[in-house]
Amino acid sequence: MGVQLNKFRQAFNIFLTLALMSVVTGVFIYFFTTPESRDTTFWMSMGLLVFAGVLSALFASRIVYSDDSRQPPHTFTQLMLAFFYVAFVIAASIINIFVKFSVLNYFLLHVAGGAVFLLPLQFINMAALKSGGAKAVAEKARNNLRDESARVQNLLSRIQSRLPGTDVTKLRKLADNLLYSEPTQAPKQIENALLMAIDVLEARTELFLTDPASITALLDAADAADRALKARNEVILRSK
Repeated sequence: MGVQLNKFRQAFNIFLTLALMSVVTGVFIYFFTTPESRDTTFWMSMGLLVFAGVLSALFASRIVYSDDSRQPPHTFTQLMLAFFYVAFVIAASIINIFVKFSVLNYFLLHVAGGAVFLLPLQFINMAALKSGGAKAVAEKARNNLRDESARVQNLLSRIQSRLPGTDVTKLRKLADNLLYSEPTQAPKQIENALLMAIDVLEARTELFLTDPASITALLDAADAADRALKARNEVILRSK
């Protein structure tokens, strides 16, 4: 936890620093440029400095509203691309004071800078969003399996407390298999088949607790749930 929090603080401070640098640079450029020298490229510089500051602030906000562990949702490449783009805008704005680029050349310079730094940054963000969605789906599947395993474990505990000595090996095996199954979301139809099989197992358990002679039906339901789980795992493995 301490390492993750330290990473968060470092990344957050980097982006706040970049935003502050952009604002300070804009203020100095404004007051060190005489009113008659404030031409088109000057206002382009001011606008791009504001954009660079906003970009840094947005990245800092994204870190603030990341997950509870405070792990920054960025790769090192993203951090460097954002840093170099802000540095590029600041450097170009300062150099323009002395070099006095033409409007076209200054515009093309920033277009090139945006293509070099911002396009790769956007592509990485898109890939990160896709990866995050896949992780969310996998986490949901893992939680569902954990819940169903706990559900079977509860049935197992009830049988052992009410009818000790009953052979419940199949239920124990099913609970373990659920807990350690492939943590990937299967097609909805397959997942529903597994849930229905466990529903049947739960109903058969209730029947067994009132009528111990129905143990065969209980074990058949456990076998059916196990087959449904194996079918689910096979579908997932074939889809990879």
